[in-house]
Amino acid sequence: MESSESSLPTIIRPKLLAERLGISRVTLWRWERAGMVPKKRKIGPNTVGWLESEILEWLESRPTSSPTGLDSEQGGDARASTGGRR
Repeated sequence: MESSESSLPTIIRPKLLAERLGISRVTLWRWERAGMVPKKRKIGPNTVGWLESEILEWLESRPTSSPTGLDSEQGGDARASTGGRR
């Protein structure tokens, strides 16, 4: 068990996790395969989910976006800040 209390940890199923993260279930699956999210737990023969506590820890460990709103992956592309127009 996760805590000394007799309550079970909260499990977040894939559909709900994708909704909470604002991504599709396919993206969640891709992130999982790439090791970008915590590992899911097998709850039953056809049931998986994530411990809410592990997801919260993972979210806290994620970097915040830069002050300008441009992530380093975008490289400061002028189109990113002008909506594609120059």
